[in-house]
Amino acid sequence: GYFRAVLGIGESVRCAARAADAARIPVALVDLKLHTKNPCTDDTFIARLQTDNPHPVNVFHLDAPAARDIDHHHGSAFRAGKYNIGYWAWELTEFPDSWVHFADFFDEIWAPSRFAAEAIAKKIPVPVLTMPHAISFSRPHGDFRPKFNLPPDQFLFLFLYDLNSYSERKNPSAVLAAFRRSGLSGRGAALVIKVHNANANPADFKSLCAEAASLPGTTVISATLSRTEIYELESACDCFGALHRSEGFGIAVAESMYLGKPVISTDWSGTAEFVTAANGCPVRCELLTLDRNHGPYAKGQIWAAPDVDHAAEWMQRLFHDQNLGRKLGTAARATIETKYSPTAIGGQYRQRLEAIASW
Repeated sequence: GYFRAVLGIGESVRCAARAADAARIPVALVDLKLHTKNPCTDDTFIARLQTDNPHPVNVFHLDAPAARDIDHHHGSAFRAGKYNIGYWAWELTEFPDSWVHFADFFDEIWAPSRFAAEAIAKKIPVPVLTMPHAISFSRPHGDFRPKFNLPPDQFLFLFLYDLNSYSERKNPSAVLAAFRRSGLSGRGAALVIKVHNANANPADFKSLCAEAASLPGTTVISATLSRTEIYELESACDCFGALHRSEGFGIAVAESMYLGKPVISTDWSGTAEFVTAANGCPVRCELLTLDRNHGPYAKGQIWAAPDVDHAAEWMQRLFHDQNLGRKLGTAARATIETKYSPTAIGGQYRQRLEAIASW
């Protein structure tokens, strides 16, 4: 996978390496030579990266269309004689017809959520299994608000996303609208929005900044941060809000839960598998049909329209009842530590690999 890339699919393979290590599965960590637009500055596993793949199973963390470039960059021998698994994420209920043939490069597919796995399995002829991301990292300790120039005495709602992942799907406008309707702006609460790849998406970033400017005290951070700094930023804020239209998993949501933060999240797609009324603030939504294409998300597909008023109510409740937030945050942390730990996910890897080996 893209072990050094600063993007979601890069974090995907890093999560997988942690899970395999926890299960004591022998692994070779191979950095994909395929092109990526994002910076390749993550050094988490740099000391362990190698170019050869001595084991009988390959697991490739990549977007489905990138499969066509594996042999070109790594040679046909890399896949030959191996059991090849593609780790794919997808965010909507219908997998693109034009991507189905990329399954020909693999013997089976893993996906990070049941939602994604079900969408993919309906279209392709090879087995599709759910293998969630393993969430674990060293929790930051200390006050990181000064580092990010955040107000020391405000209740902070955080949203972060990669502009390359399509603003229409990540839906920052809904977070801004919910915070505006909450009436908390300038009254003890503020909004923090962290974006990645602003330079590559100038129009979207300009639009975001214009919306944010209408809410006093809103902070927009566009600098590239390391994974450690992302964890520090998540730690520095009081609540994570993600009013997405769809997610294949929702790594930032799960990370914030791991940090014991209450999360406000659209109650649909990947995040709905671990954000519940018992450990977070699921937001009602209705499903809409796309009236035009948004990148790979084609006209005629469906995705969610979160209820902005419901999200604003959650913001008000968490601000006025911080004991509720602490209670939900404690439950959120327990969910991730038990069901999404490297040990738990690595155990699923081992069970499947042992089944493959027995064939």
